[in-house]
Parts: sequence; C-alpha cells; structure tokens
Amino acid sequence: MKYQPFAFWLLFFCIGIGVGNFFDVPPSWAISGGILSLLLLVLFRRANRYFAYFSFLFCVSLGLFRYQQVNADIKSDFKGFLKPTAEVKIEESLKPSAKYYKYKAEILQIPSDSLELTHQKILLYTPKDQGEKYENQILWLYGNLSSIAMPKNLHVFDYKKYMLRQGVGLQMFCDTILQTKNPSKFDFKYKLNVFKSQFKQKLKDLGFSPASRIFIQSLALGDRNDFDADFRRKLSAAGISHLFAISGLHVGIVYGFLFVIFYPVLFLPHGRNLRIILSLLVIWAYAYFVGATPSVVRAAFMLTIFALSFIFQRRGNFYHVLAFTALVLLFINPNYLYDVGFQLSYAAVFFIVWATRFFKSFRPERGKFKIALFDLVLVTLAAQLGVLPISIAYFHQFSWLFLIGNLLFFPISAALVGFCFLIFFMLSLGVMPDFLVQISNFIFGGFDEVLNLSVENNTFLIQNIHWNFGQMLAWWAMIFAFAYALKNRSLANCNKFLALILVFLAFGYFDIFRARSKSQFIVFHQDQKNLMAYREGQNLWVFGADDLAKDFIIQPFATEEEIRNIQYFSWEENLTMNDFRKSDRLIQFGQKIILINPMGEKIPQNVDFLYFTQLDSDLNAKKFSQKLIFDGASKFWQVHKFKAEQKHFTADDGFFILKK
Repeated sequence: MKYQPFAFWLLFFCIGIGVGNFFDVPPSWAISGGILSLLLLVLFRRANRYFAYFSFLFCVSLGLFRYQQVNADIKSDFKGFLKPTAEVKIEESLKPSAKYYKYKAEILQIPSDSLELTHQKILLYTPKDQGEKYENQILWLYGNLSSIAMPKNLHVFDYKKYMLRQGVGLQMFCDTILQTKNPSKFDFKYKLNVFKSQFKQKLKDLGFSPASRIFIQSLALGDRNDFDADFRRKLSAAGISHLFAISGLHVGIVYGFLFVIFYPVLFLPHGRNLRIILSLLVIWAYAYFVGATPSVVRAAFMLTIFALSFIFQRRGNFYHVLAFTALVLLFINPNYLYDVGFQLSYAAVFFIVWATRFFKSFRPERGKFKIALFDLVLVTLAAQLGVLPISIAYFHQFSWLFLIGNLLFFPISAALVGFCFLIFFMLSLGVMPDFLVQISNFIFGGFDEVLNLSVENNTFLIQNIHWNFGQMLAWWAMIFAFAYALKNRSLANCNKFLALILVFLAFGYFDIFRARSKSQFIVFHQDQKNLMAYREGQNLWVFGADDLAKDFIIQPFATEEEIRNIQYFSWEENLTMNDFRKSDRLIQFGQKIILINPMGEKIPQNVDFLYFTQLDSDLNAKKFSQKLIFDGASKFWQVHKFKAEQKHFTADDGFFILKK
C-alpha cells in the first residue's frame, strides 16, 4: 500500500466489480458501504493502518456501485418475440454475417411500448439487400424483437453474456426498413463512417487484392470486420495477431511518426512542449478514428500522463500510471474488466516493463545489433508468456512460431504502418499510382503466403488446451520464480521454481482425475438436426455431428472436459460400449432406458425417457407418463403443446444430460 497505492485501489475496485458480477447484491449495500467507509476514512485519517482498511472498503463499494449503475437498466429476459415497428438509432457497426449487416443500436421509440423498451440497446440485423447503414442514422423499421438467446450447449461461447457486458440484452432481425433519416451534415461520427466505407470501396475498385485490403483496413482504419475465420486462424498460427490489431504498439509507432513530422515546431518558442501537445492531440484524434478500443485508449492515456509529467518535469512511476489508467477506464465502464482486449493489453504491458527492468543487467553493453536483438527477444517472450494464461483461457491454443513470427514481422511493423498510412493519405487525396497498388499487392500477398505456410504446418500450433484457474495463477508465479532463479542463481529460488512446476502439474492432473471419473449421456442442441453423445472418462462417442457441430459444439465441450479421444458416428449407426447401448429404437445408459420415437400405445414399464427425433403432429402427451426429450430437429409449434414439467426441449432448455 505504501509504495503502490494505485495498484491496491485498483485491486479492490476490481473485487467490487466481481462482487457485482457474481452476486445479486442490493444497491443500497454498495451506497451504505461507500458512505460508511468515507465517514470512517475521515475519522481515522491519521491512523495509517485503519485508513488503508477503510480505503479498501471504499474502493470495493465504489466498484460494486459503478457496476450496478452501468448495468442497471438492461432488459434481456422477456419471453417470446415481438414484431414491432420501431425507431432505432445506429450506434456502432459490427462484423457482418453472410446475410446481414450487424449493428449496435438504441431504441428511440416503439408505438404502444408496454414493456418500456425505449432507450434499450439492441443488436440489430438488417438484410444486405437493403444497403449498409452508418452510425447515428435513424431508421424506422419492422422486424422481430427478442432476447439474445442463452447458450444451449456445454462450454460454448456465451454470446448473451458477452453482449450484456456491452450493454445489450435484446436483438432485432429487421424485415423491412421503412425510412432512413440521416443526421445533420455536421455530425462528425456519421461522416467518418461514411468516409471509411467509401475508402474501403475505393480499395476494391482500384484493384487492391483481398490480402492488401485486409491489412490496409486493419492498420490504417482499425477495421477488422473483414477478417474472416480463415485469416484469423492464420494469424493465430503464426503468433502475430497482435501486430495487426490496433493497440499500444501502433499508437507508439504513430507517436514516433508525429515526433518526426512536428520536428520543425522545435524552432518556435516553447517548441519542445508544443510538439508534445500537438502530438498528443493527434494521438487522441487517431484513437477516436480507429474506434477507441480499450487497448488504444490505454496507450493514449498512458502516453498523455508520461508526456505531461515530462512537460512539468515530474518523474512518473510506470506502475502508478498503469494502475491509474486502468482504474480510470474501469470507473468509466466496469465491464472493461471482462474485455479480452483490456486484459491482454494490460497484462502484456506490465510483463514487458517488468521484464525489461528486471533483466536490465543481462542487456549487452555494446553492439547495436546485439542490443536490438536482445530487446526484441525479451519483449516478445515477456509479452507472450505473460499473456499466455489469458490467451489459453479464451482461445485454447498456443503457437510456437510466436518468436520467429515476431522476429520477422516486428522489426518491419513500423514500415508497414507507415506504408498503410501513405496509401491512406494518397487515396484520400484521390492520387493512387498503379505501381503503388502493385507494390501493395506484392508485399501483402507475400505476407499472406508466409501465413499460409504457418497454417500448413500444424506442428507448431498446439490447440484445444485447457487450463484451470489454479494453473493460470501457478504459471504467473512460475514466471517470477524463474526470473529470480535465473538472476540470483540460488538453490532456494530454484527449489521455489521446481515446487511451482509441481503445483502447476497437480492442478492439471486434478482436472484429468475428475474427467476420468465421469460417465455421461448428452443430447446436444443442434438446429434442425439430431446430435447426441456418450462420454466415458476421457473418451467421447458422438452421433449425428456435421462439420459445424464438430467445431462449435463438440470441440469446445471436449476441450473443457479434458476429452482426449473422440469418435464420430452417423445418427443411424449402432454402438455397444461398456454399459451403453444404442440401437435404432433404444438407448440404454447404465440403468436408464430411453426409447426413441415410440410407436403404438403401450410403453414398457422399465422405460425412463422417451426421445423424439421425429415428432408426430398427432402425438397425444396424455398417454405418456415418462419424461419427453425433444432436440433441435423438433418444431416449436409441435413441442409447445406439451406441459413444461413433462418435457425437455433443447431449443428452450438447452442440452439434456444424464450422469452416473
């Protein structure tokens, strides 16, 4: 507390956010806790020990209050669908799908709004044949309004939770746009988005290759909406995704360019300070231009604080600045704490700075090439190993090529950014020579070929990794223990490092031990299709999975559940394995018997469940006493005639699971 007050305040502010996220705490508790802690701070302001305790209590209360305040009015739980005519305002363009443009929008009004949905944020889908829309446009439209669906299967990406943390709880699929109203001609945000859209179209019209357009849009506009799954996979395989996402690295590069551009300002009175102020103004304009993501705002904020400390001749403590900027951003939007970009950005910067200071004594004293190589390798290792637990938690993969990729691409990243800005300014001025288009296609086409090589050789890409929270903490502890053991070379430090390795392995084996003891029968939800699986320990037998189900339903389940062997079967195939038996009409799982698509009036007494994969519209539920299972192949209008307590419908209730 004495040496890093901002870090402690940040920690307890995050604890308050976590309490608000995981527990349903009455808002009055946060307000009462904040007022009480403030009073106690005043009373014990001269007692250092108690002052620290009550300041921590205040930070927890403040974090809880801000989280509740930001997320207070989000509606996401109404049942069914509405088909309203609504007036909405576009707030942000998101990555489009094959059939729809996608936006974050605000409901301005709905006639006869009995649910009080005015000013609610929605996820808006508009058909592509009705044209692209831009931020701050107002639309009168007709469509289907509903809650964003909860995840229907185990361990799949929770899109509803993700959007709730963006302040969005509802979605609307537009049928018809009745009227489009453009904002005033002085609306800068609208003009900026129209300009970006026109710029992207000019790139296409002038013959820039798809690879060139992707790189230029990413590095010059901060637009990654055209990154398809294949291209993202190539970047991940090469371990260089961070080089093509606008972040602190690019802000630093732009700041360096600005220092060169504004060099003549040095000859004016107070030129040194004026150059810094002009550079900072342009940096904040650039941050707004590329979308003001958490990593960009963090970098611009930190640059501002360090630059101002230089102007006022105050020495800035880096860790104070890092914690202070995080605290300010989280106060503005507590949901940033759960943003992967925010987490990766701060973790990477912390480990880079810590490593460069800790291993300063290892740095070569002579030779520019040796010094540059040492700095590059150290920064790459520090960033990649520091963010590895977070990366594995979200993406479940790791590429051994990260060091080679960064050694190849990092030194030329500034040149690439400068080249993209050159194209940006020339194209904006309406001047674009053909030879520059060809050079761009050659450079970025070569990059794409190199990335293809990284994908073709899967030896360096480890996928489907699962670490529990204990392993994440143990990994970070191992980094610090290894660093101290390497620097001090004492037996005690080596023993600590080896002990932490054992702790890391123990956490991993605990998950494996639990996985080997599980035996499950699962009916997954797959739209308009049947999908089920039998799991015994670390083995999984799957029936009815298509390619999409394998990638987005089965594989996430297998990764989180430590499944090591998966066998796929068609729906019609039969299987007898251990105490599981599947035939055309019957599934036996231990002592449980499941009858598939029962025929006739009489059901054997020993049958526990009835599983309907093809529902007869004349089916009479009253003649069945067993629990009825319906999967994604069943129709809503057929299933909803049965009582809720009698059925399990995966489209409503999610996956169905039996355990031993």
